[in-house]
Amino acid sequence: MINKPYLVRVSDNEIVNLENVRKIKREGEQLFIYMSGEPKYSPPAIVLEGDEAKAMWIYFSSAMMSFQPLKITNPGRETLDKIPNSNDEQH
Repeated sequence: MINKPYLVRVSDNEIVNLENVRKIKREGEQLFIYMSGEPKYSPPAIVLEGDEAKAMWIYFSSAMMSFQPLKITNPGRETLDKIPNSNDEQH
């Protein structure tokens, strides 16, 4: 399994590669995500509102303000082998 450390699900239907994000901005109940490569004054590529916006702002704020690089990993085979009943066998 390949780890994708910069992929983040921002809503039910959207996953963002944080390496392509230029700016994240919060205004009231809305969260704006601007992608790199877009003109500087273009509208945000993604706009979240309400609970989704709050949750994502808390996530981005806590993850990005830590001293550790942001890493979101998928469990590898070794991790799954340590969990009972996680192997490929069906019982």
